[in-house]
Amino acid sequence: MLILVASGYILATPYLVEVINVYHSIDQRIPEYFKLTVAIEIRNYALLDVTVEGALVLHCTLMSGLKKDIIYPVERRVVKPHSSETLEATIFFTFTTPEKPEAIYTYSVDAVIVVRGVLTSRIIEVKSIYYVGEE
Repeated sequence: MLILVASGYILATPYLVEVINVYHSIDQRIPEYFKLTVAIEIRNYALLDVTVEGALVLHCTLMSGLKKDIIYPVERRVVKPHSSETLEATIFFTFTTPEKPEAIYTYSVDAVIVVRGVLTSRIIEVKSIYYVGEE
């Protein structure tokens, strides 16, 4: 019976991790560049370590009408039991003139976080961290 309880807890470990807060800071120098830094605070309520990693996804619509996703990796961290860690990633792109079809017209930023426990993993999605225009 104790083995079943222990293995159940090990399997549930990734589900005892949650996103506490999402922060972002913007540095924008028009017409030169756009830099968005996102920090995601993760809290582990489990009794075991978990590995947390992921990506920021920049969903853009180009001036040509084409839709494009650009992925920026989030640093990997090991979160100890009953503690929190902050994951960071930066999106950086330069602006081009609106006459160019590859110029970004609208964009939004989402995060996909993967939490890996001893035996299982789960995905946490954080939607609409930042957006400009209508996606």
